[in-house]
Amino acid sequence: PESYIIYINGNSNLIEYKFNTKVAKHLFCKYCGISPFYRPRSNPDGYAITFACIPKNQIHSYEVKEFDGNEWEAFIDKSD
Repeated sequence: PESYIIYINGNSNLIEYKFNTKVAKHLFCKYCGISPFYRPRSNPDGYAITFACIPKNQIHSYEVKEFDGNEWEAFIDKSD
């Protein structure tokens, strides 16, 4: 949820871009182009965070789930 996102600094350096359906809201750094997080179409009330943007000392465990990007909607429907 949005309440979990804390901007430490640089929020003014983010720009929003909406692809295709305009539902997902992708945020990019207007200087380097990295997308630290975005609001996914599959969960517009939540955020997807780019794993590499999370400080290593804040990651306690994680799980990798591989899927076919062409069938991501079916993957989301089956996810818990």
